[in-house]
Amino acid sequence: QQELLRDSDELNERIEEANNQSQMEQTRQQLEQSREQQQQSSQALEQGNVPEALSAGTRAERQFERMRDELREQAAEQFTEEMREMREQARELDERQQDISSQLDEAQQNAQPGLRPTTETDDLQDALSEQQEDLGELLTEMEQTITEAEDAEPLLAQKLYDSFRDASRNQTDQNLETTSDLLERGLRDQARQVESIAADSISNLREGIEEAA
Repeated sequence: QQELLRDSDELNERIEEANNQSQMEQTRQQLEQSREQQQQSSQALEQGNVPEALSAGTRAERQFERMRDELREQAAEQFTEEMREMREQARELDERQQDISSQLDEAQQNAQPGLRPTTETDDLQDALSEQQEDLGELLTEMEQTITEAEDAEPLLAQKLYDSFRDASRNQTDQNLETTSDLLERGLRDQARQVESIAADSISNLREGIEEAA
């Protein structure tokens, strides 16, 4: 009885922490019914009615197991959708970075000593700024999913954390900003070198998210 009550409290905490509160209403009602049955079982046991206590306890336990399975399925569906969106974001981020790499290569080949193509540089800086913003949003979503999945999907949380940690450790965001600063100063060769590091990090991030998904 005490163990079932503890499990019920834990399940209630997971329900309260869930993002889709509207979908949790039915599960919350089932949990209340399960608790009532647990109470009935305890009362019957106190009154010496062992058969009724066993019956009520069995009903409560079965309903609790159903709720736990339903909650696990709902969590899996939620993470599947979140991972699908993150995978798409990472692929687009990687594709755009490859585009930037190609544009930088072309700018290097066409560059003339002492001249800086202002329009081309401005376009690249804008693209790099957008990449920084989109990368930041993706990393924030990853961090949130890692926290949510720690208990329900520990393997997913660990794989995402590894990719998140590598992207942070490699200073991907900082390298994008440095590339833009170097372009502003007309240092194309150095900009390309730093951008290459950022591009590799973004590709690794995409691969890590795809593997986790």
